[in-house]
Amino acid sequence: MGKEIKQEEVNSELKIVDFYFSEVAFRNSRLFGDSSVKISYAVDNKKMEDGNIRVEFTTKVIGEGQGIFLQLKAVGIFDVTTIADAENKEFIEKIATVTAMIPYIRSQVTLLTTQPGISQLILPPIDVYKLIDKNK
Repeated sequence: MGKEIKQEEVNSELKIVDFYFSEVAFRNSRLFGDSSVKISYAVDNKKMEDGNIRVEFTTKVIGEGQGIFLQLKAVGIFDVTTIADAENKEFIEKIATVTAMIPYIRSQVTLLTTQPGISQLILPPIDVYKLIDKNK
């Protein structure tokens, strides 16, 4: 077992002010064909007037063989105003904010696809660095 570390020793300077799903669209045509799905993402980071960062993360899942369509938009508002180090601040604004949102998004997709007649979908891990780089 590793060394025990107290929460207050590892608190992040990044603070989640708000998190919510602004859009959830789900269609199930109950087709019984190919079970493969196509998953895509889009990320939009914007600095707000109060200095906070607003991140909109869109996840789209299309399973044509099953007649499934899922689009989920998650919005996270993050307080980054207390971060003094400019290099660290840029990393936190672009990478850490998205990384903080992903577990909630993965959980919501799993919950939405846990229904009779649908193969439950667990989103695969995401390389946030690649996602942000390709989203430019």
